[in-house]
Amino acid sequence: MKKGAVILLAAVALGVCMFFCTRLMLGHLDERIMPTEHGSRLPELSWLRHSYKLTDSQFENIRRLHAAYLPTCEKLCARVQESDARVLHLGLTPGQPVSAELAAALRERGQLAAECQEALLKHIHETAACMDAEQAALYRARMIPHALGVSCCATPEAHTH
Repeated sequence: MKKGAVILLAAVALGVCMFFCTRLMLGHLDERIMPTEHGSRLPELSWLRHSYKLTDSQFENIRRLHAAYLPTCEKLCARVQESDARVLHLGLTPGQPVSAELAAALRERGQLAAECQEALLKHIHETAACMDAEQAALYRARMIPHALGVSCCATPEAHTH
């Protein structure tokens, strides 16, 4: 019996040690941070460069804009997650279906969604300004419907002139 307890304690200690060592090795990654690829926090820009045949100068300007926008995006995403958790908590609370507190949280969530869309639209237009007219028109036609949540209704061909 004593041997079994020692093995169990050793296994638990090893598991706890592995957990903390893994956390330490990963550098306390925050799950809200954008993924990395080859050391870059901007892997999502590869498709942009190739899809719109950006020059090195255009891509570098867009890369700088995107890097500058990431902290704003991360902060807004964190606020959305907090708001979603609050709305869900209030929605699951027993009582009347839509309490005054839940209604206020829903309004705040809607306001936050509008703030996120405004920030993203501004970023899309700033990014498009780094492109030539044809590239910019295609980019806006592709991205703005997604930012507005109406991607099912628009096609790039319908908005190019």
